[in-house]
Amino acid sequence: MRKLVMIVFVFISLSFIGCQRLPNKNEKIIDIIEQFRKGNYEYTLKGYSYEPGQGEKCLYEMQGKLISDPYQQYEKGNMEEVYAYEKEGSIYRDIKLSTNDGKNKYITYKAEKGSELYIRDNLKFTYIRDEKVDDCKLSVFSSEYEKENVIADSNMRITLSCTIKLEYYVDLKTEVVQRIIVDLTESDKVDEIGGLILNGITEDDAKEIVDARSNMSSMKVVIDIKNFGGDIKINRPH
Repeated sequence: MRKLVMIVFVFISLSFIGCQRLPNKNEKIIDIIEQFRKGNYEYTLKGYSYEPGQGEKCLYEMQGKLISDPYQQYEKGNMEEVYAYEKEGSIYRDIKLSTNDGKNKYITYKAEKGSELYIRDNLKFTYIRDEKVDDCKLSVFSSEYEKENVIADSNMRITLSCTIKLEYYVDLKTEVVQRIIVDLTESDKVDEIGGLILNGITEDDAKEIVDARSNMSSMKVVIDIKNFGGDIKINRPH
């Protein structure tokens, strides 16, 4: 009888352990993303296009830094520097453009945060696969959000919606986001449709024309995160 009681006790204990559900990858990513959006980091950003029959081509590369609170973001490429910051409840972007005559051109305007390209409120992430990047096993999570593109000329202003797709590459051991891929293909497609509408074509016909193109390029931005949680300093460009 005593032996039977012990067996039953062990069985119940094992059943209890089995019923304690460990957090799965889709649950773990929630805390990681929350820490990411509150963090400071540096990054390399590269824009790519893919043309059917021509392969992938890097269009531009920028080095960046981001401080989440108070928000500051800095990017530098071959021909421009961009400094984004928060002031009196609004986000501003200062752009310094290098010109061929050696004189710099400066532009300041209101905008959304540069990080809104890849991190927004209420994003939902789904684990899709594991992938090796630089000999490191990373878990890849997908997400997406809806965005409105404004296409305009001097006579007309059009707003068309599109879906931006995201892939986050995360090291679940260190709980750090290592890479983000932003698929801008649909955004680019919407801009093509808007351009045709500005030229007098109906929206339905413009969509049909663009959908029929077999050589539409795909566009993506690859952001490699570095020095997450480091001591990031941003000097405002002059």
